[in-house]
Amino acid sequence: RPVEVDVDSEVIELFVDDRPVEVEVDSESIELFADDRPVEVEVDSEVIELFADERPVEVDVDSEVIELLAEDRPVEVDVDSEVIELLAEDRPVDVEVDS
Repeated sequence: RPVEVDVDSEVIELFVDDRPVEVEVDSESIELFADDRPVEVEVDSEVIELFADERPVEVDVDSEVIELLAEDRPVEVDVDSEVIELLAEDRPVDVEVDS
């Protein structure tokens, strides 16, 4: 059955400052089932500016296969066709982090 939702239409400015983080990552397989249902929404048509400062992060990554099963159903939405500007500055940074 269709679900009606209100979507936040305010502009969001996002700044990201990545720092090295030591983490343990779950390496177990995950089986995911998705059942898409029609949803009526109003889509934000305003421009969002994004700034990112990428820094090296050391992590163990799960390389096992994950099975994904999805059943697609039609969804009626108004789609934002305006351009979104994305600015990213990629530069190495030496950082010491207390863990």
